[in-house]
Amino acid sequence: MKKIVRLTEADLTNIVKTILKENNIPAGYKDITQWYFSPQGVFYIPDGEYMMDGFGYQGVIKTKDGKDTGYMVTLKNGIKGMLPKKVEISQNGGLIAYSVDIDKIYLNDSILNSSGLRKK
Repeated sequence: MKKIVRLTEADLTNIVKTILKENNIPAGYKDITQWYFSPQGVFYIPDGEYMMDGFGYQGVIKTKDGKDTGYMVTLKNGIKGMLPKKVEISQNGGLIAYSVDIDKIYLNDSILNSSGLRKK
C-alpha cells in the first residue's frame, strides 16, 4: 500500500532553505561562525565598507572594486534578487554590520591570502 505524504508550502520552503544552506557552500570555504563570535574572532580585512555579491541566502563579501575578500555569509532570510549590497566591517575587524541577519560566516584562506587584503 502506498503512503501519501502531505507537505504544506511552509514545509517545502523550510526543506529548500535547509538544502540551500547546507549544500551550496563552494569548495575551499570553512565555517568560521563559532570562531568569529568568540572573543578573539575578527575579520582579517581592513575596516571599511564592502559589497555583498550574491543572491537569496548567500553572499560573498567583496571590495567596492569587486575584489573577492575570501569571506562569504549565509543569511537567515532572503529573497532571490533582493540581497542588500552594502556591508560594513569595523572595530578592527570585530564587527560586521549588515541589514539582514547573518546565519553563518565562511572563510576561504586561499582567496584571502591572494587578495592582498589580509591584515593578520
